[in-house]
Amino acid sequence: MEYIKEISIEKKSLIGFFKYTNKDRKDTISKPETEFKEEKLYKTFNYELDFLKFAEDVDRDIRKKLDSSEISSIYLAINGMLKYMNKYREYIKNNEKEERDSNNSTHNIEEYYQELELYLKELKNMYILAYGENTVDYDIFGNSQNFKTTRYLRERAFREEDRELYKEMKFKKDMNLEELKDIIKENLDKIQNALSKIRIDMEVDIYKIGNWTSKLKENNIEIYNLNINEEKINIGKEDKTYNLYHLNIPAESNMLPLTNIVFYTNNNKTLPEGMDVSTQVIIDMSKYNFVVSEYINTKINISEGIYSKTKNLNIYRYRAYLVKE
Repeated sequence: MEYIKEISIEKKSLIGFFKYTNKDRKDTISKPETEFKEEKLYKTFNYELDFLKFAEDVDRDIRKKLDSSEISSIYLAINGMLKYMNKYREYIKNNEKEERDSNNSTHNIEEYYQELELYLKELKNMYILAYGENTVDYDIFGNSQNFKTTRYLRERAFREEDRELYKEMKFKKDMNLEELKDIIKENLDKIQNALSKIRIDMEVDIYKIGNWTSKLKENNIEIYNLNINEEKINIGKEDKTYNLYHLNIPAESNMLPLTNIVFYTNNNKTLPEGMDVSTQVIIDMSKYNFVVSEYINTKINISEGIYSKTKNLNIYRYRAYLVKE
């Protein structure tokens, strides 16, 4: 069923829009009998009512259950490495399927290394821009800025340093492709292990906006948002049409909310608990089967300076079902 609405983001939030279009209607889905786990009744996460407590609880959980290397893997994933973690996972999966075909196998690994080479070049260029060509690796890794600086998250004081990409990666200026591949593989293993340890006991709706060519990436580890309004920043000037993916994730699912500990160290034990930097989560899409529950096409007005432009928004709602192990 298709609904066509006209809304203004300035006058009505996207959260409000969903409440309006959801009123008195239920998803019409027939759940396959054999493919999915049996459903139970659980509390449904309400962003406006539950977020602050949820954020503090899950941050506490992450600090308790994950080790420092697993937390580092989350930080690295959201700072550019996730793309290459997914590509490595795809390469391994394809290689297993095509291991009897030497030509395809060679092609896959060559393509993967070409992309890694570009990533390594980008990392080295960023390193030089940030620290200069003559900087010694240990000068950076030994640097502990902001330890004595008091800062605030939601009016709560703390004295901790920001996590830093090259430090968390243990990056070296002379790093080669094999070393980078090993780092990606190691951190992919770490983040998958971290995902297995953090479970959410509520049904949760998460959101992601991309351009009109974006697809639901069902085999990837992906970053989604608990707060749909935070996804508005992905509606840019370039395209006229965007896709919004709205996923209903069942309770007892594994995901990694991006809590404060992901962005700061806690060496001084002063870091407040919560999600004060980001409202995003990391989720392994391959653990679910997704069933379309609704499609909505709407037009939204986006302010660009003193003017506003109308954009088309395709909204795809999916119910997710945990795949049986």
